[in-house]
Amino acid sequence: MRVPLSATAYTVFAIPYVAMPAEMSDSPEERVRIMSFRMSFVMIGAMIGSAGAPWLVHEFGGGRSGYSTMSVVIGSVCAVSMLCAFVATRRVRLEEPTVADAAFRRQLADTLGSRDFRALLAVYLTQILSIGTLMATAPYFASRIMGAGEGLVGAMFLVMMGAGILSIPMWNSLAIRWGKRPSYLLAIALLLASSAALGLLSRESSPVLYPLMAVAGLGFGAQQVLPFAMLTDLIRSQSFGSGREGVTTGIWVAGEKLGLALGPLLAGLILELGGFRAGGSPAASQESLLAIRSGFSIVPAVLMLSSGLLLARLPAESGPRAR
Repeated sequence: MRVPLSATAYTVFAIPYVAMPAEMSDSPEERVRIMSFRMSFVMIGAMIGSAGAPWLVHEFGGGRSGYSTMSVVIGSVCAVSMLCAFVATRRVRLEEPTVADAAFRRQLADTLGSRDFRALLAVYLTQILSIGTLMATAPYFASRIMGAGEGLVGAMFLVMMGAGILSIPMWNSLAIRWGKRPSYLLAIALLLASSAALGLLSRESSPVLYPLMAVAGLGFGAQQVLPFAMLTDLIRSQSFGSGREGVTTGIWVAGEKLGLALGPLLAGLILELGGFRAGGSPAASQESLLAIRSGFSIVPAVLMLSSGLLLARLPAESGPRAR
């Protein structure tokens, strides 16, 4: 019961939180900057939470008591952060268009009927699925391929997220100079190249792991900013219509959650087909090792390539340039 309530509370906050940037400015350049600041703080918060939660569990004695106290502390921090976002933006002048009221079913049908929105959502959903599959397979890659413990997984993603945060100003600048879609295609190329290269690693080539995760982080930083900025442009475009910001971002957030849920499922299916058993012998079979490499590298790379091809086919007006 607690998990659905927590997820519902987050969704109630997240949908207007994602929708607001489209109404905060009529300048595409400024909306990119808004998204850059937004996602920088989101990623910093994710890093702090990822590191802080295990520390809190340990400090409060572990077990059920440690996890209960950790959940209260982290939940309180989340609640205060959400309240700060509300207070800080309560006087922001939103540029909301005057439109005739439409039934929810009509708004939903109009949004899903937009070819440009479906295409952009498909790009983003495919990428989320790619990254989710890679992350779900990472613990097995660290232990069975690289011969390391779970600590390596944390270090890998710390490098990835750190590089992503540091890269956001660069993507902001490139989006304004080149346009969002060309910049996004470059980011996908970085994610594709790093994903493919990760599958070639072994214990002997472990020094290359962190540089490759940093390259993946560069693309990951763009993936946190540019699709959301393109979504605001789509919402503000005349061809899309107006007054559907809430419904549009609601579908977008639902698609994001779907991708995050399907990633681990796909990773599990890949490992199952490869005959991998988590409790089995450390000396895994060649088939199971191939399954791990497929889940961590090959399949994410193919999905990333698919998202790039989908993005390249988007009409220019659905992925507006930032200038």
